[in-house]
Amino acid sequence: MTCRLLRVATALILSASLAGAAGSGELRVYPTPYYVIRSDLDEDLAREAAARVTAMAEEYHQRTKSFAGSIRKKFDFYLFARPQDYQAAGGRPGSPGMYVGQGKDGKLLVLAVSRGDLLWYIIQHEGFHQFVHQVIGEDVPLWLNEGLAEYFGVAQWTGDGFVTGWMPPDKVARVKFYLRTGQILSFDKMLTLSNTDWRNRRDTLHYDQAWSMVHFLVHGMEGRFQPGFSAFIDSLGRGRDWKTAWTGNLPNLPILHKRYDEWWQAQDAGTGRLLWRKAMVATLTSYLARAHLQGLEFQTADDFLAAARAGRIENKPDTWLPPSLLERTLKKAAAHSPWTLDTKRQTPALVLELTDGTVLRGSFSVTKGKIKTDVDIKPPTKTPAKPRQNATEPSR
Repeated sequence: MTCRLLRVATALILSASLAGAAGSGELRVYPTPYYVIRSDLDEDLAREAAARVTAMAEEYHQRTKSFAGSIRKKFDFYLFARPQDYQAAGGRPGSPGMYVGQGKDGKLLVLAVSRGDLLWYIIQHEGFHQFVHQVIGEDVPLWLNEGLAEYFGVAQWTGDGFVTGWMPPDKVARVKFYLRTGQILSFDKMLTLSNTDWRNRRDTLHYDQAWSMVHFLVHGMEGRFQPGFSAFIDSLGRGRDWKTAWTGNLPNLPILHKRYDEWWQAQDAGTGRLLWRKAMVATLTSYLARAHLQGLEFQTADDFLAAARAGRIENKPDTWLPPSLLERTLKKAAAHSPWTLDTKRQTPALVLELTDGTVLRGSFSVTKGKIKTDVDIKPPTKTPAKPRQNATEPSR
């Protein structure tokens, strides 16, 4: 299918005329390029949600453009401070968030029970269900819908985009435990699991297995199955049943399950650490881009990092990012070295060399005020030297 995102202004437009105390139950409206957010939370948190979901919608579209439709109207998103308001809007008691479909429309409901990673995971997970229903369609198998929602739920936001493919250590450990203890369902059973069976066992097993299957089909064995997986989903979008869509695109289920088992057994809790570092470099590059637009010039990476710590990088309305994102990332960056700054080109690039010789190079471009970052990863070319750093482990 041909896919097009709405042509929208890149600046984040926040309503300045609506008032209301945070947590009072009075919802303020925050219109964004792809969402209309209604929230009674403090403005900084609502603004962060707005920035995140804008990047989120673009990431969903980019990763599903081979089979998704167009975003033809803005999504409804309600972000509540109080459980009674969340439940009154249709939220299930005891749940932190859900997508409520209504015909061809629907609304994303989230209760801010947490102000950290859990909140953003919920928004990204349930937001994907909203995207599936309103852009892709309803005929998406349950395991695939939940697996992709988990895949995007744990993606790392970098300010101007997301790094997907992140493997949280706790998830990796659980999947390996399920494999060792024989709890993983056979692929044929997983692919035919009914909504009723899924709801009757609402534990982490089904979600973790769905995520691990999607992750394997996208990234496993150096991406061997990714083209077939994309073709499988495209066939589903064309109305074919899952068995027909699977045949010819992916190996038969027993063989694929064997490859999946072998690949996951070879992973460890540290697998995916490189992507965590990629997200760190991308986030700092987002702030380097803002410093560049501000007219700041740096001779070294240390100069840039010092300016960031001192609060010299302005947070302008059209490129606003939450200060907490920079604070957290600077703490992570302090555990890594060496950082260097490549100033040979028109725009500077931030470079981190890891102890094994891997080099991550963060660059950016600005088009019509829209910042785009990219991190190139160059694998080591020689035997790693003696470790120079003790990197902080990922927090999730």
